[in-house]
Amino acid sequence: MKNLIKLSSNKNIFKKSQNLLFALLAIILFFACNGERRAEQMREEQLENAKEQTELSINEVRNDVKDRIQYLEDEIEQASGELEEKLKQSRKDLKDKLKRLDEELKKVEEATYDEWDKVLARVNEVVTDTRKKSNEVSKNVRELLDEPVED
Repeated sequence: MKNLIKLSSNKNIFKKSQNLLFALLAIILFFACNGERRAEQMREEQLENAKEQTELSINEVRNDVKDRIQYLEDEIEQASGELEEKLKQSRKDLKDKLKRLDEELKKVEEATYDEWDKVLARVNEVVTDTRKKSNEVSKNVRELLDEPVED
């Protein structure tokens, strides 16, 4: 009888241990999943912050290009002949760059966390190229406008 009680007692301890182990496992899984969700939320927040900063940078360059286009349009109104054509070509070059910036801005808005590095690298390349072209156009326009007018 003692052995039977002892055996029954061991089964209860085993069941209690098993229930406790199951409860601990459930708690661990709960916190692990919650931690994973929190990490995902943090990644999404970081991505949104990075997107905002990148959009601000792109818009800063866009506004600069728009200002330069407006300047060219004012100069085109006053120019004629070959100078006018060169200024129109410069304006076209800047408008093309503006279009590329708009395309990259759209890609930034649509980017996911997994593709962010590629999108950012491409944006940096386009922004750098746009700044170079914008500076080159400005330099050329200054030189064109500083040239003496031949009769």
